[in-house]
Formats: sequence, C-alpha cells, structure tokens
Amino acid sequence: MKLGLRRWLPPLFITASLLALVWIAQRVVEPELEHRRRQQLLQRIELTLPLPYDNDPLTDRLDVEDDVIFSVPQKFSVYRLRLHGVPQGAVLMPLVAAGYNDPIVLAVGIAADGRIAGVRILSQNETRGLGDGIGAETWLAAFAGRSLGDPPVSQWTVRADGGVFDQFSGATVSPRAVVHLLRDGLRYHAATSDRLYR
Repeated sequence: MKLGLRRWLPPLFITASLLALVWIAQRVVEPELEHRRRQQLLQRIELTLPLPYDNDPLTDRLDVEDDVIFSVPQKFSVYRLRLHGVPQGAVLMPLVAAGYNDPIVLAVGIAADGRIAGVRILSQNETRGLGDGIGAETWLAAFAGRSLGDPPVSQWTVRADGGVFDQFSGATVSPRAVVHLLRDGLRYHAATSDRLYR
C-alpha cells in the first residue's frame, strides 16, 4: 500500500505545482493583458475620433445589432465621447463591409454634429495594388467632414455608380463597400442621435 502511494506522490506533486504556477501566472499576467487591451482600444478610439473628452468611452458604450439601417447586418459597439457631459461624438466599431476577397473591418468616428471625424481600416485582405487602396490615408481623408447632406445620400457611392467618391482602376467593389458602410454609419447616427447620447 505504502509503495503504491509513494509511486504516485511525485506525479501528484508535479501536477499540483504546475497548476499553482498556472494560477499565479494568470493572476499576474491577465491584469496586464487587460490593461494593454484597454490602452490599445482607447488609442484606436482617439485616432478615429480626435476630439477632447473626459469620460471613459470604454464604459460609456452601447452594444448594437442592426439589420435595418445597414445594408449588411452589423453587430458593433458605439463608444461615446463626452466633455463636461456634453456629447462630442461616437466611434462605431467594428463595422464590417463585404469586400472583394474578405470582409473589410473598420471604425468610423462621427462627431456629435453628424460629420465624419475619422475612418480607420482595422483589417482587410483586398487585392494588392487594387482594392487594398482603401487603406490609404489619402483616400480615407476624403471622408473627413462629410455628412449625410454633403454629399446628398444618393451620391454616397463611387463615381462609377454616379457618386462623388473615387474608386481605383480595376477595383470598384472594395471602395463601393466602404463608402456604403460609411453612409449607413451616418444614417445610423442620424436616426439614433436623439437617444444615442443619453
């Protein structure tokens, strides 16, 4: 009996030690990982909506599912920025457009007055030299300051479709998808603005 117990003691001790190490590592590492995740998310919000704020947009957040306003059903968060309680704007992310190769994931910052303050591509896998131009800062900058009335909603598409926004030679699908998604983001902001900042 004692011989059998002695045989199992070393493996049991090793297993218990490993479990204790894992438990300690989780208690030490998890808070640091969570802190880094929060900092990265805050940085993404600040780059997308570069306006002053004094609230915590990570807690002042709405989680949304929409298949009415957006032409592609969406599940995203609205991170609200306020200064002294006054709404400054909101970042909608992640928004997903149907790209040519894979989904295009982006964040859009909309000021409280309904104008786009910033657009960031979070991930995309469009064809190099064609559709991947959607990630170019110069192309994305064309949306800054735009709203539903500038241009009119009917012109929120690419030039090939009668709109005002550039597409790329040989690549219309990707820019069209992004423009339509931004238009829908503005439509969502306008349709919900009376309750968005409550």
